[in-house]
Formats: sequence, structure tokens, C-alpha cells
Amino acid sequence: MRQLAILGSLVLSLLLGLVGRAVSQPTTISGHVVDTQGCSVAYANVFASGDSLVRHSLTYTASKENGAFALQLAEGIEGSVWITVRSMGYSVFKKRYSLQTIPSPLRVVMAEETIGIEGVRVVADAKNMYAKGDTLVYSTGYYTKGNERNIGEVIRKMPGMEVSRSGQLSFQGKQIDKILVNGKDLLSSSTGTTLNTLPADFAQSMEVIKDYQDGDVANRYRAERQMALNLKSKHPIKLNGYVEGGGGVVKRFNGKASLIGIMGDMSLSALANANNIGLPIFTLSDYLANVVGKEDLLGGGKVRASVLSFTPEEEALVVSPKDEYARLSGMGNVNFTWLPAKGYRLKSNTIYTQSAASRFYQSEDVYQLARGTVGLLEERRGRLGSLLVSQRISQRWIPNAQFSLRADTKFNFRQYRTAIDRARASGLEQLSVADSGKRISLEAGQTLEVNRQVGTGLFTAGANFSWETSRQGGDYSMSTPTLPIAADIGADAEHPYRYGYSRRATPWDWEAYVRFDHPLLWGVHAVGELSCRQSTESQRVYVPRFVDSHERLLWHSPKAYAGFMKNLGMLRFSLGSYFAYYRMLQGQQEGKEAFRMEPKFSLELNMSDFHSFTLSVERTTEKAGLYSFSRVGWLAGYNEVYTPSSSSNPFGKGTEAVLTYNYLNLLSNVMVFGHAFYSRTDDGSLLATDAATENLTTRHYEDGGKESQLQASLSATIGLGDWPLDVSMKGTYDYVGSQAKYQGQVVDITTGNTVGYLGLLSRLYDSPIDFEVGATYTYQDNRISGRSRRSWYQDWLGRAAAYLAVGRFSLSLVGKGIWVRSSSYTQRFLDFDASASYKWEHLELKASVENALHLRKREWVEESLSEVLHSTAVYRKMPGYVLLSLVWSF
Repeated sequence: MRQLAILGSLVLSLLLGLVGRAVSQPTTISGHVVDTQGCSVAYANVFASGDSLVRHSLTYTASKENGAFALQLAEGIEGSVWITVRSMGYSVFKKRYSLQTIPSPLRVVMAEETIGIEGVRVVADAKNMYAKGDTLVYSTGYYTKGNERNIGEVIRKMPGMEVSRSGQLSFQGKQIDKILVNGKDLLSSSTGTTLNTLPADFAQSMEVIKDYQDGDVANRYRAERQMALNLKSKHPIKLNGYVEGGGGVVKRFNGKASLIGIMGDMSLSALANANNIGLPIFTLSDYLANVVGKEDLLGGGKVRASVLSFTPEEEALVVSPKDEYARLSGMGNVNFTWLPAKGYRLKSNTIYTQSAASRFYQSEDVYQLARGTVGLLEERRGRLGSLLVSQRISQRWIPNAQFSLRADTKFNFRQYRTAIDRARASGLEQLSVADSGKRISLEAGQTLEVNRQVGTGLFTAGANFSWETSRQGGDYSMSTPTLPIAADIGADAEHPYRYGYSRRATPWDWEAYVRFDHPLLWGVHAVGELSCRQSTESQRVYVPRFVDSHERLLWHSPKAYAGFMKNLGMLRFSLGSYFAYYRMLQGQQEGKEAFRMEPKFSLELNMSDFHSFTLSVERTTEKAGLYSFSRVGWLAGYNEVYTPSSSSNPFGKGTEAVLTYNYLNLLSNVMVFGHAFYSRTDDGSLLATDAATENLTTRHYEDGGKESQLQASLSATIGLGDWPLDVSMKGTYDYVGSQAKYQGQVVDITTGNTVGYLGLLSRLYDSPIDFEVGATYTYQDNRISGRSRRSWYQDWLGRAAAYLAVGRFSLSLVGKGIWVRSSSYTQRFLDFDASASYKWEHLELKASVENALHLRKREWVEESLSEVLHSTAVYRKMPGYVLLSLVWSF
């Protein structure tokens, strides 16, 4: 603790010293940025530097809407400075001035940038699209027919751009997380909300910026590049939004309202959504921006980024669960951004969401037991409810080009309820179970990071803290006792035997780090980092007459990193290693420790601005969690018991590798994107099955076990010469392998999934009609070695769509069919979707139908395979709907 106190005092002293230097007495250079016609140029980036290459930047700012700017130089700067001004669509202004004779106010005249014809000439559907350095410019008018409801529908038509159903925006497979308006980062809404709210004619052009710089000094030293989409609008954004309400047959409804407003240096966005047709009320981009925080994932100046994971109820917010036949959900979201002073930004995100859902399964289960094969039938009905309340406040202060400070505070409250009724029958035996559970959690977190340019290098210091308390409890009520525990006798005649359980958990975590990045020669930087992290997992497990115990897992992990990095030029790389010490304490047991060397390497080769190749490889240490290292037993279900773990090695060895390839040729309208990810963990925890019957399975964790994962994809879009047609091809392969132990034998469990897609897309911009056809083939193979067990699945999916837009009227028709074959069943499915709308001024009347042939009930079949069980289940999916909606846009 003494060492930690000394380290904390040292970091605090450095922070105070750096802040003191950052706010020294300034000298001001003011002026205006105008074009050759004398019109103001808003939001231009204005830099003052000691050299013409802006390597030694003194300060920076952005011009206001009237073109005015003010640069504040720290006291003590003498002689001359270079003034550099950049704005999209204009040539760079660069000139040297003496501080004694510089005009006041300074008038900066920006000339429009000229693009050589060789950079503009494109064919087929790359018209009105050109490259400007590493920025790609689209003219939106060419992709707009007048029937688009929002700007997201326009972007979907642009070559290389993709807007997923979850609201994620990407270019050539790379995610875009930042949307600017006239070069200014002021929007408080997420990417998904912005694309679905702004009108289709909001921007006359769009720019995909491959290497966006927001003025943060840390970005100039970061190996990763951030992409941004800049919306060039001639009309100032004040208030935009829409209100939609719709109802239909079988008591279906959908309501949604969204608005985005900018008032000076303040931005506000609000979103309300409720429906019972199975649509997600929250996009993935909304969740990442408002609950998680993109800055947390990037990790500021840190070498290693954070890892994102979802709980089951969080995943249900952003992805429609496939096995629910009824869902009622609603949410409200208010976001606020304020720029009260130069370089300072405050963002607030508030969310409330609640949902209720129903599930139904009928399954045929076959157990492979020591005494032979046992089959049974099961029917289960489930009711689920979830609640999330989240508040996040983020602050960023960039007073000049040498200093930045970032802070993030968040609070989350979650509640999840389940009620599942099961009826099982096996021969002459029958069992009914009423399973009810509830989980409540409260989470708080705080991060702080400061970056300061020292000489030509960058110093970074930061800390983060997170704390959570949760309680999970419930009971299993049964017609016949199955667990090896004495049951309580209840008053329910149908389920007289009751087993109650509860688990309280209080994990908390803190980390502090310092990092220094110093340029050497030829653009190569030396990088060093010191960090210390401590995490605690504690829980109390209580099951009457079975277990009543409290245990705690405490981790200490100080680390040092040393390496080299180059983040500019055709060849970019990062090479270094962590030197880590891990120590784990569990109760009164002797501590376990390990010293690990964790090298990491990344390479990026940029053959051109739109032709690149990247490769990264790193070694990691996978720390065991409390569940796999717990020394107490607990209930995992009404028919599943975990006994104390016998694991003695909490330090797994991991390897991760990522490979990407991007290629874009505007002249031939060819786009290719490839991605591969591989991970492997050795010496982890192995889940062993001690005994298994159709009514009870007993398991525990022990040492050993391997896990591996491979994901690979290759996609290409090729224009057919002068024809207004694009051919789209995509292939993916996913492989997951793990180990388990059954009856004393280690078995390998593998799943391989192959998907191929071929499609044809028209871009008939001068015609009222467009069409799209595509076919997808999927094959999945599941195997368990040593037990000669296997299941397989394959399907053929066809889809054809036609779109008509005539004046204010638009119509879309989509037909789809799927044929499925598997190791135990065959299934066919045919259906169609349709929508028609008529727009008049700000009003739109819309009629839509989805899965028109299955408005009452829609069922599907799936197989699952484990070392014990082979199950074939029929479950109900969300049925189709017919809606009549009215939309008012403003």
C-alpha cells in the first residue's frame, strides 16, 4: 500500500503540473476565414505551429459560423509562427508570420480545391463520387429519388457504404462512429439515431474521412485511425425530427418519435420508441454511444483497447431475439451536448427502457447416458421482463493542441425477471417445474485520462474505477424432487417441492496507468507504459440445506510495456511486449502468481488511400473467473448442480490474430473487403460432467481445456461495366472448438458454419424502378469427438425485391423463401413483405406488411448438441404484421 500511495502522489503531482502549464497566460491572434468570393468559411481548422509541417503545433481552433477565429499562444513564444488553415473543399492555406508584424485581424482567403480529371473520372455507378486524398466525396443528389424517409436510406445506396439494421454505419467493412455537420463535432445523438432522423435532403454532399483528427493530441500518436462521415449542408441545422404512429390487425402497433436540434453551441436529441411487433427499440450504435461509451472502448492513449461483452438482457435490447413470439417494449432517451468554452465539451446521455416477452418451446430430447439412450418430450413456456436505467456524463477538454483531458462517469441500474413453466414426460414418468428468477444490479464507473505533449513526445496518465452490486435469486417448484437436497414443502399442490436460492455478488475494479510516446527517427516512436490493476470478485451463495458460503477472488496485475510504433506513411507498424506479473488470492488459501511476457505486433501496409492490408498478432493471459474457480457448490438449474471447482491454475494462455484487406477502385467500380480473426486459449478451465441422468446433471470445473475460434469473411462488389448493375458476393466461415469432460474422457466439441451469398443490385437512378435479387447458402456442422455424435444443418435462402418511386408515391415488394434440411428434419418457408407510402409536404401515409402469410403464428425448428444431449426443438417466432402508419416530419 505504501508503494501505491507513492505512485498515486507522483501521478497527482504530474497531473497538477501539466494542467498548470496548460493554462498559462495566452497571447491572442484573431481573424476571419473567407473564400475567394469573400464569403465566410465556417468550421475551418486553424493551426499555429513552429514549423510548416505542423509537427510542433502551438495551438489550434475552429472558425465560427461567421468565419471568425481566435488563437491563443502561451506566454514566452517569440519570433514567428506558421498559420495553417484546412477546410474540406478548399486548398490548404499555409503562411509564416512574424508576431511583431502579423495583421490584426488576420484575413485568411481559402481557394477552392481543384481535382484533376484523373481523380474524378469514374464509370458505371461510381458517378458523382471522387477521391480527394484519403477522403471520399459523394454527391447525395445523385442517389436521391425523393421517396427516401431519412438520410440513412440515401447512404445505403452509395457504393461502399453500409447501414445495418442495428444502426451501425460502415465503409468497406470498417465502422464509422463519428458524424460531423460541416466539419463540426456537435451532434449528441448516436450514429443510428442521426441517420434515421435527419431528412434525406439534409446534405448536398458527404465526405468519408479515413483519418479523422478531432484536435486531441493523443490522436496524433495513436496507431489506430478513426473514420468519420462529414455531412456538408448549406442550411443550418436547427430542429429536425419525426413522429410516427401506426396500428394494425391482431392488436399490433408501432410508435416512434425522434428529434435532433442544435442551438448555437448546444445540441439536443431525444428518442422515444414503443412497439409489439418485435422491432428492436434500441440500435447497437445507440447502446455503444449512450451506455458503454466509445471513448472507453478506444482506451484513450492506452496500448490495449477494452473488450465489449453483453449480458443476455442487454443483447435483447439491440437484437430481436429469434425465439420470442410476443414482445412489448418501450424506451426513452435524451442526449445533450454543450460546448460552453473553447475546447470543452460536455455530454449527457439518459436512458430508460423496459420490455416484456413470451417464449414457447416443444422439444424432443435424447440423452446419451451410461445406462443407454433415454428419450423424453418437453414443453416449456416462458415470460421474461427487463428494465434498464442508465445515466452517463462525459467531459472532454482540449484547450490547445498540446493538452487534452477526458473524464467519464456512468451509472446503470438493471433488472431481469424470468418465469418458466416446464412439463416433461419420459415413459411412465412425468415432471412439471415452475422456475422463477430475478436479477437486480447497480453499477457505477469513473474514468479519467490526461494527455500532454512534452517536447516532441506525448505523456499520458489515467485511471478508471468500476463497482457493481447484484443479487440473483429465485426458486424451483417441482412435482417430483430431482435435486440431491432436502426440499421445502410448499402449499402448491401441483408443485409441492420447492428449492430456493440466492447469490449476492460485488465485483469492483480499479486501474492506474502512465504512458510515454517519443518520436525517434523516420517516423518511428518509442512507447513505454506502466500500469497497475486490482480487481475483486466476491459472492455469497445461499441454498437452504446445501450451501451458505462467502468467498472472494482478488487479483493484482502490475504491467510494463515497451515497444516501437509508426503511424504515418505507407508502412505502419507497432511492435512491443507487455511484461506482466499476476497474483491471485482466494480466501485463506495460498496465493497463486505468474510472470508473463505478452508480445504484440501489428502491421499496416497502405498501397494507396483505398488499398490496404493489416495484420496484428498478440499473446494474452486469460484470467479465471470466480465461477470457474469457485470452491463452493451452487445450482445452475432445476436439474443441474455444480460442485466445488478443483482448478488450480488460474492463468490461461491466449493468442489472438486479426487480418484485414481493403481495395477500392473508382474507375472500375470494384470493392473488395476481407477480414479474418483467430483466437486460442490453452491451459484454461475444463467443464467436467461427473454424472448425468435425464433429470439431474452434476458438473465441476478442473484444470485443462482448450478453446479456439476462427472467423473469416471475404466480400466483393463489382460493377458490370457500363451497365447500372452491381454484383455482390460474400463468403464467411466461422469455427468454434472447445473441450469438455464426460465419464472421465476429454471430448472435443466443434461447430463449423459456412455461408455464401450471391446477389445482383440495380442502380437505375434515371428510372422509377430498382430491383435486387440474391441467394444465400448456409451449412453448419456440429461434432463431438470420442462419442461419434454429430448434427448438421443446411439451408437455401432466396430473396427478390422490387422498388418503385413515382413522384410522391413509393412501393416495395419483397418475396423470400427458405428450404432447410438437417440431420433430423426438413422445413420449407415462403412469405412476402410489402410497403406503400405517399408523401405530402411533411406528412407521409404508409401501409406495410411483413411475413404476410404468417400473421397468426410462425414456428421454426432447431437442433442443439452437447456431450450429453441431442435436442430437436420447435419454437415460436414473432408472427407477421399489417400496419397503417402516419408520419409527420419536421
